[in-house]
Parts: sequence; C-alpha cells; structure tokens
Amino acid sequence: MSRLRIRTRLVLGTAVVGAIVVAVALIVARVEITRLLFDSAVQLAQTDLAPFAVDLQRNPGEQPDSVSNGLLIVIRDPSGREVRDTAPHDVRQALPRTPSSVPFTLDDDEGRSYVVVGRVVRTSQGDWSLWAARDVSSSRSAVEGIDVVFVLMGIGLLAVLVLASTVLVRGALRPVEELRRHAETLQDDDLLPVGGNDDELARLAATLNDLVSRVRSAARRERRMVSDAAHELRTPLAGLEAELELTRRHRDDPAQLASGLASAERSARRLGELATNLLELSRLDDADTAAESADGEAVAAEALDAVDRARTLVADRRVRIEDRVAVAAPGARYAIGAISVSRIVDNLLSNAARAVGDDGVVTVVVADGDGELLLRVEDDGPGVPDDFLPVAFERFSRPDEDRRREGSGLGLALVAALARAAGGSVRAENRHPGFAVEVRIPQM
Repeated sequence: MSRLRIRTRLVLGTAVVGAIVVAVALIVARVEITRLLFDSAVQLAQTDLAPFAVDLQRNPGEQPDSVSNGLLIVIRDPSGREVRDTAPHDVRQALPRTPSSVPFTLDDDEGRSYVVVGRVVRTSQGDWSLWAARDVSSSRSAVEGIDVVFVLMGIGLLAVLVLASTVLVRGALRPVEELRRHAETLQDDDLLPVGGNDDELARLAATLNDLVSRVRSAARRERRMVSDAAHELRTPLAGLEAELELTRRHRDDPAQLASGLASAERSARRLGELATNLLELSRLDDADTAAESADGEAVAAEALDAVDRARTLVADRRVRIEDRVAVAAPGARYAIGAISVSRIVDNLLSNAARAVGDDGVVTVVVADGDGELLLRVEDDGPGVPDDFLPVAFERFSRPDEDRRREGSGLGLALVAALARAAGGSVRAENRHPGFAVEVRIPQM
C-alpha cells in the first residue's frame, strides 16, 4: 500500500473506515430490532398467560378456562397432567418439567420459530405449570428482509462515501499539486507562493521557501568556496611551477639552485597547509565532535605546547610571545578535545605572529571563567578594517591589505568551526592598536 498514491491511500483509508462504521452501525441496528421483536413476542406471550394465572389463583379447585382459538397454551396441573394443550407437538415436547422465568426460542421441524414463556402459579391445590408460545416466524422473515435492505443500504452508503471522499481528497490535494508545479518551475530567485491563509499549506510553503533559501545559500557558499579554493591553489601551484622552472634553468648555479628549492619548499608547504585546513573544515562539517572532551590540565598542556611551537617559529624575529595559562578548575572537563585546543591556539598564534611582522608582542590567555574555558590570543599589530570583522570567520576571508601576505584565509574559519562544533562561541575585535580573538568553550 505504501506504493499507492497519497490520493488513493486516502480514499481507500476512508472507505475502510467508512465500511467499518457502517457495518457496526447496521449490526447494532439489526441487534436492536431483533431484541425489540423478541421482547414484543415475550410480552404478548405473558399477556396470553395472565388470564389463566388469575383464574387459577381465584378458583384453585376448578379447571382452567378453555383456550381461545389461536392461542398456544400448555397448562399442567399439580400432578403433572396436561389439562389444556393448544401448542404444536414440537413445542410441547421441548417444554421442561418446571417452567422457567427466562423466555426461550425454539424451531420446529417445519421451520417455524416460537418464543416460549413459562410461569408457575401457586394455589392451595398445588403448583400449576403454565406455558404460552408465540409464533415469530413472520418476525424472523422480516428480520431477514431487513438484512437484505441493510446490506444494500451499506453498499450504497459506502459508494456515496467513496465518491464523496474522492471529491474531497482531490479538492484538498489540488493546492499541493499546484505547489508541486510551482516548485518544478522555480527559477534562481523565485520562491513558492505562500498565500494569505495561515493554514497547513501556507506553513508548508513557508517552510519549503526557507529550505530553498538555505539550500541556495549553501550552494552559493559552496561555489564561492570552490572558486576561492581554486584561486588559492592556483597561486602557489603557479609559483611552484615557475620556481621549479627557474631552478631547472640554474641547476649549474648552487646558490640559485638552493634559493629556488627553498622557495619551492615554501610554496609546497603553503599547499600542504591549505589542503590540511580544507580537509579539517570538511571533517568538522560532517563529523560529530560532541563526544570529545578534555580536562583543565590537558587543555593547559596543549596550549603551552602550542606557545612553544610558535616561539620556535619566530625565533629569528623580535617577536615576544607571552602566555598567561592558568586553568584553575579542579575536576572540570570541557566540551572540546585536547587536539582541537592545540589547533585553535596554533592557528591564532600563526595569524598573530604574521600580523605583528618582525617586531611585536603576542599574548595568549587560557583560563576558566564562569564555568567556561576561555582561549584568547591578542597582538599589538595594526589590526584589521572594521568592515572585515563581520566576515572574519568566513572561509578564504582576508583583509584586502593582507592579500599579499602568506596564508589562505582558512585559519580563523577553522577556529570558528572547532569552537562551534564544541558548542562554544568565538568573536574578534580590534584593540587599537592590535587585534584579538576570543574563544569560549562550555564545561561538560
């Protein structure tokens, strides 16, 4: 049934429910009619017995009155002798020795049906047993006729219900079909018509429009990222190719050969860093890092290791890297892995060291503040344009004057991705002079 169209499933479901409801209603009606006919026959039979019971109670020493024509009566005296008997033979044979107050039905050999009522009349001469029977064959025939009528009526009602449900379902699904046709013909900037009614279809159209907008935005970001990645890869590749060509031309000059190889090595390193960052960003987009965690000691150790690595890289410059690493929260665990902490600090220190040039101060702060892990890296460099701050954490985003420097524009994007994957936050600010990035990670 799951392969059927929604319209067909709705009609079939309505038909099944309708058939059950109609069948139950007709069965209840038939049972009620049968009960009413049975009760009516019982009351009539009890009415037939009433005069004989009254006569026996008033005149216990006399024989009961004669039975009127058409009444089916059986009367036994206290000795068990039948003094009045106008019932059919099959009925008389089925009578118990002592009447019961519970009426019952029976069928004779000729297919006739009877309702039998019994009664005991106590007199001074003893207990008299009285029975009265009523032929209900006509009532049974009437019930059978009603069954036929009910079956035809049920079929008719079901047909009307199926027809009505088909019309209603078609009308109800027409706006959905129109919505589908609009969706098939959507252009680049088109959206689905929402309409003025605040109903389910309007909310569905609004939800789909939101989805379409998000998909288009994601597609634009992906195209922009691919374009930026191609541009970023093309530049070092072209440089690497040119450097290798020059090196090949000066292979007989050791000095030129060493310089060319060093330049080619820098280009290859830039390509490697770019590829590594792209792979890491892709992994963060697809992976679930919520299970990673680290305690304060591990965080502090990774941060100090990152500081040591950065000091080694700037050893040939007058760049001072100061650290204030003090995670004093015994037993606390943070929703980020130690390796992710290392990547965050490495990227922030790399950006800061590049920003200050050959002479400057970079400060690293790692602390626990209000139940959060605080990672902050600041420098005393020139800072960034204020209009760059809103896009600082986008991929391949760099200030215009920074385009000529080394770097892919993925460092801050990777920091933001790592922070958000851990449920944290990240922000950047100009310090005038200087630039600072602050990352906050919640405790587990």
